[in-house]
Amino acid sequence: MTSKKDLPRGVRNNNPTNIEFSPANDWKGQRGSDGRFVIFNNPAHGFRAGAKVLRSYHRQGFVTLSQMINRFAPSHENDTSGYVRNVSKWSGIGENQVVDVTDSAQLATVLHSMSRMEVGPYYTLKMARKGVEMA
Repeated sequence: MTSKKDLPRGVRNNNPTNIEFSPANDWKGQRGSDGRFVIFNNPAHGFRAGAKVLRSYHRQGFVTLSQMINRFAPSHENDTSGYVRNVSKWSGIGENQVVDVTDSAQLATVLHSMSRMEVGPYYTLKMARKGVEMA
């Protein structure tokens, strides 16, 4: 039997994409911080925040899958090229394809794939869709 402390940090925090805490953000469903990452009441709120982040990136000019992930998971902390490659494969969206952040199904697929990269196969696409619907 796995105890909660053995689960990935993002799962323990209900934060599927490991969004970093910032006092400037008061996310809906936010319970606090673990010192670095936001702790959410439930994973749907975590996916909601992820949708808000990617939509913000889009408004800032980061519009392709590769641009968004390079902004979200910079190479000084991640194997960003591997991250982009996997999310592209899992989501079916080309690395240099523009992500339609107004298409809830596409956005949920991207976020679900990102969560798989961040924490492993703990969340369903259905949960990602629920979060995107709340955004």
